[in-house]
Amino acid sequence: MASRSIIMSGNLISLGTVLRSDLEDITAYMNERDVRTFLRDPARIFYIENEEEWYNRIRNSEESKFFAIVENGREALSGLISLHSVDYRNGNAYVAYSIKKEFWNRGFATEAVSLAIGYAFRYLNLRKLHSTVMEPNIASKRALEKNGFVESGRFRKNGYVPGYGFVDEIYLELMNEGHA
Repeated sequence: MASRSIIMSGNLISLGTVLRSDLEDITAYMNERDVRTFLRDPARIFYIENEEEWYNRIRNSEESKFFAIVENGREALSGLISLHSVDYRNGNAYVAYSIKKEFWNRGFATEAVSLAIGYAFRYLNLRKLHSTVMEPNIASKRALEKNGFVESGRFRKNGYVPGYGFVDEIYLELMNEGHA
């Protein structure tokens, strides 16, 4: 079995490489309806074959950096965080993340975002990060705001969220001002 390289570590969690052996776990937790509720396409169904294709793409991607979120002292996957659409010329990227339900409300998303910010600003030399959340996803918005992201716009009634109907999508951004 392949060993996970740790890229950045925090108090609760670390960001490491995504392993081929994670794919079955990723497929299972991403198919959980509660996990999918606030994502762009909540009706999507994940298949292991698609995840194998995704894994092969991300391993060689310069435009996206994907990290496994792992609880310190454990090998098992707790979630994923990524820097999407890395634009080196203009110095920005989109932050996206998902946490397995069993790890919700433990500060994992907040710390994962913090570590991803450090990686983006320190190692990729980016000047700005941005993300979006569906308005009812208070926990995700809070994780971003705790890390300095500020709301800079809204896309009105832009996405369908099961149980909520069409909701605003909130745009948040963070400038690299004093992050080391």
